[in-house]
Amino acid sequence: MAYSVKVLTVGALGVAAFALIGAGANATFTDGVQAQQVITAGTMNMAITSRAANAWRSPDGKTLTLDPVGPVGSTFTTGPQTIIVSNNSTIDAKMVKLVVTAPTSNAELRDGIYVKIQMAGANNPVYDGLLTQLQSSASPFVLGRRSRLARR
Repeated sequence: MAYSVKVLTVGALGVAAFALIGAGANATFTDGVQAQQVITAGTMNMAITSRAANAWRSPDGKTLTLDPVGPVGSTFTTGPQTIIVSNNSTIDAKMVKLVVTAPTSNAELRDGIYVKIQMAGANNPVYDGLLTQLQSSASPFVLGRRSRLARR
């Protein structure tokens, strides 16, 4: 019996030795990568102004109110009222939406207001007609497509 205990003990030590060898033979691999890029798109800053006397521009330069006209008779003209929209941005504007309004409840007055939109450097006006027809104009510039207002 003593012999079998010795054989079992030696056998157990042999198995334990192989287990220790296996436990010491391992490897762990880790790796990591990272990429970063900063993209600066610029800023948009459109402004509206007029050279007309007493024209009021909001402090942010986004709204312009022209001087009231009147009292007038049944037929009158204010003459050309030049309004300048400037691109003070660091990027080109690919689309510009211009809204022209005439707050009045008088349909005859509203229907008789003419608007002419001329882009700097263009030979022909973008729009030249009645205010009431401006929104239905076929001009892609009036509809807010394909217009380009370059930076100053």
